[in-house]
Amino acid sequence: MKKVIPICLMFVAFGAAAQQKYKAATVEGYVMGVEEGTEVYMWHLHSNRATVSDSIRDGRFTLKFDLEEPGAQRVQISIYGPNGESTHTEVYAEGGKTTTMRGDGYLIGLWDVEADFPEQAQYNVFRENAKELTRREQELRIDGGMVNHEMFETMKAEGQTVLDITNMTPYQDMMQGRYDSISDLRRALEPAFVASDIEVMKRTEPNEVWLEKYAYMLFDSMDAWLMRWGKADREKVHPDLLALYSRIPASMLEDVDGWGAEVAKQYKLFTFEETIDFSRAAQVDSLPAAEAGKPAPDVEFFDLDGNIHRLSEFRGSYVLLDFWAYWCGPCRAAMPKLRKLAHEYGGKLEVVSICEDPEKVWRKTSADEYITCNFNSGTNEALWVAYGIEYIPHYVLIGPDGNLIENNIDGDIEESIAKTLK
Repeated sequence: MKKVIPICLMFVAFGAAAQQKYKAATVEGYVMGVEEGTEVYMWHLHSNRATVSDSIRDGRFTLKFDLEEPGAQRVQISIYGPNGESTHTEVYAEGGKTTTMRGDGYLIGLWDVEADFPEQAQYNVFRENAKELTRREQELRIDGGMVNHEMFETMKAEGQTVLDITNMTPYQDMMQGRYDSISDLRRALEPAFVASDIEVMKRTEPNEVWLEKYAYMLFDSMDAWLMRWGKADREKVHPDLLALYSRIPASMLEDVDGWGAEVAKQYKLFTFEETIDFSRAAQVDSLPAAEAGKPAPDVEFFDLDGNIHRLSEFRGSYVLLDFWAYWCGPCRAAMPKLRKLAHEYGGKLEVVSICEDPEKVWRKTSADEYITCNFNSGTNEALWVAYGIEYIPHYVLIGPDGNLIENNIDGDIEESIAKTLK
């Protein structure tokens, strides 16, 4: 999935930036109905930092982690079920304070969350309003995990080696219809989740939690909804989405330290006052589909200074495209491996990570992590469409001659690169 703006072109580099540390934040949990030893993970939503995890023991877990900014910050808490499926929810954490979760079973989105700072209480209003939708979405996630479990059990029964990716392919093909059906049902819930959030925003006063929600809704609406939603769903949501903007005080919209300034920027893009123009669909339609052995689809990118870039600039080197986002756990977990590849094959391989973070998130990630990032906007959706990006992470390998070697690399990325560049 991708969002129209802003997309950033990230080149993997080395040397961690100095980070200001504040008091450690704590998320603790009291859980029933979950197997002892189950791992619980915390993801930083606004950077690609490593996760923190703890095992559930005697129905309890504790996650302690550093923050790079003062005040409450939203983080993601994930739990993996017995069949490998993951469910997650988002909570607020603040340095020197504790966020407490209480629940029963693997549907973590239904767990109660409380903290002694206002952001969590404000966010709980959104969570409570969408409770039944969350229940259905997370039940579908668990159904997806069951499909995986059945595939592995079938492989074992037939004497196949589960860890061998070549053995897995025919079994994955066999299960594809069920995967697609579950994915379609989950996507169908998206308009209802958005309508639920809008309902809350209509009856509550704007605050930082409200503004952050609104910024991401505007951000998503310009592309993800356009590509995945039906016209009727979009037409139901867009008027209400626009009307919410008038409820925000001017002082909030001018606040560059909060989410207000980001909302103002996204709103201008949403209402086509800057660079958004859906006539760009013609460019997308004119691009050839990515096909091995043929020239890789090439489109323009624009950096913060307005300079135009193209993938063809990397001719003469192998190029590994890494499509990712800050919220994608597997994407972030792969970053050390990508840095290793860039180091091992320096001079022969360019690792180019294309992310879908909004500007506030992109700026923080660039400042805090081991990357340099050329921010881009404009016609970037053409690249995602041309390479058929539906899920991330998604890896693409392009040869020095500009021809596509492999789209959506399957299996171990290091082994694939080693075989090609040996």
